[in-house]
Amino acid sequence: MGDYQVLPAPVEGLPAAEVERLLRRAAAGRGARRGDLHEAAGFALEMTGGGGRDRLVWGTLGKQDGLLALFSGDRLLAAEKDLGEILRVQPVALPGLPQFAAMVDDLYDEMVGAFLREERRRIYVWDGRGLREVYKGTLESEQYRHARWDNPRGPNAWRLRRILGEVKVQGGNLTEVERTQELEASGAPDAPLPPAKVFRLLRERRQERHLVWNARLRRFEEGR
Repeated sequence: MGDYQVLPAPVEGLPAAEVERLLRRAAAGRGARRGDLHEAAGFALEMTGGGGRDRLVWGTLGKQDGLLALFSGDRLLAAEKDLGEILRVQPVALPGLPQFAAMVDDLYDEMVGAFLREERRRIYVWDGRGLREVYKGTLESEQYRHARWDNPRGPNAWRLRRILGEVKVQGGNLTEVERTQELEASGAPDAPLPPAKVFRLLRERRQERHLVWNARLRRFEEGR
């Protein structure tokens, strides 16, 4: 069950003026100012299974306040706000699902405060009430910490944990490959962060995970 491929109607791009109008509506009450919206785009596509064409629009408010919104006609069905800067959105056809899912890549950049920069990939489906996240993975991540933040007697060194990920969806199969690297560079905690090229590799490990789409339950499960 659920291993057949359903092809929804073709996806069509939306005019820029229509995308902006819909996003402004979805962003109402969030303090968005004229000119704050950038990298905006949208599709007309089947996503809710309601028998008509839905409109999925996205954009970034300010520097990295991403917004993904789904409309049926002019009715706002869902607005996903837990996103960083939206880099790209792709429709995904999954076996046994008569409408599209949405694959969203976003960037979370907190290098100034948390010393973290992360690019993520998510997949959303319509569950009858809202956009439900059925997958979240890492495409690239860099997390910096100084050894003396955890132990004042530790070495005078910066630590970098880097994740390089690859996420592929083909039919109902999702393959996730992650390489995790631990790196180190000399430097005082109150000095500027050393450039990435001076960090030396301490250790590396590779993980691979296979997930399979369950059309009946509408979720990804560990492959067998």
